[in-house]
Amino acid sequence: MEKKFVLPSDCFVWRKGEDILVYNAATKAHVEAKVTDARIGEFCDHMDDLSKLNTDILDEADQANVPFTAFIDSLVAAGCGRVCPGDAWVFSLPARPFVNHNVERMQQEGASAAETLRLLETETIYLGGKHRENEWYRQQAYPFPSKVCPSADEVLDFISRSDSGNALGVIFVVADGNDKRLPVLSEARKGRPARFVFSPESWWGNVQYLHKIAEDGHELALSMSPGDIARFRDGGASLAGEVRPELVTFMIDGPTTLESAETILPAIGAKRQNFVPVWNDNKEFFEEQVLLSKEEILSSCESKRNIFIHQLINVNYWGTLTLFPDGSVYSDVNRAPLGKIWEDVHALIQKELFSQNAWRRVREEGRCAGCVFQWLCPPPGAAEALSGLSACNGR
Repeated sequence: MEKKFVLPSDCFVWRKGEDILVYNAATKAHVEAKVTDARIGEFCDHMDDLSKLNTDILDEADQANVPFTAFIDSLVAAGCGRVCPGDAWVFSLPARPFVNHNVERMQQEGASAAETLRLLETETIYLGGKHRENEWYRQQAYPFPSKVCPSADEVLDFISRSDSGNALGVIFVVADGNDKRLPVLSEARKGRPARFVFSPESWWGNVQYLHKIAEDGHELALSMSPGDIARFRDGGASLAGEVRPELVTFMIDGPTTLESAETILPAIGAKRQNFVPVWNDNKEFFEEQVLLSKEEILSSCESKRNIFIHQLINVNYWGTLTLFPDGSVYSDVNRAPLGKIWEDVHALIQKELFSQNAWRRVREEGRCAGCVFQWLCPPPGAAEALSGLSACNGR
């Protein structure tokens, strides 16, 4: 007598070679298995086909197939499916990704400038000027030195040409001391709050403008490298002025830096704080504290929606552009620029959108491409790219 297996609509079946992972996004239940029988492989391929229902008929041969029956029983026991009579009017729709702003559709049918610009959510603008040499900007919003600096008018024109009226977020990264562009930018963006990011060095250099920026309704943020944190800890630096940042971001490259950041936090006086691990040839720290174990990946409580997002876009970069002081525009500062400040922003976004440079760079490279856990892991970011490590590094 035929039976019918029904896979819940929140379940995903992923197969990579001989490895299988069945994951229930609603309950977080999962089953790991191997393709020990051809029928198991056929079942996985069927469930991975979005054009078919999440049901499979189990005939008498299937029911006599010991490896396949054991696999089906394991799914039922884990809450990743149920078995019904073959003639039962029961079905389940496959887990389908949302289609809003489908990139393939936009590429085939074309997209208006307005539609494309609405995808842009945040612009990070490095103002340039004198500053201590560093490469932390490759992982976090942090100022770096540049002899070439855009004028306030050039910056505001770029923002204006980028803004679709969809509440574009703007982040100014301040490097130079006594930067006379700051009050101009602050006044021009009044009523449309921006974030002004300083290092301790540039905070000191622009203390005379901090009140103005805060009074105009903007957010003052402090970004601290491991070196900044050490200087504060050792008493060789402090935060000037009476104004305090709304947000401080501590770049953490090891346990000592983390402990020091927690020690100096009260003196910073920020209302909010972020602790962000950064790559600094510190593989041991990453392996012990940052990289994910299989158990951590499986317990990450990813929703069905987030799994689809991981398959389609990279939330670390999606909707963001970065402007460097020399006028170069990036979607990822660790890759080649998309173009220059004077180019059509709509064209720059389309160039990024129809590539997998950053916005759509997902886990389809290296060891991740052959891993059944790839869509449960967070999307690849800057530290991962610089270190050459993956989210779990194959652990």
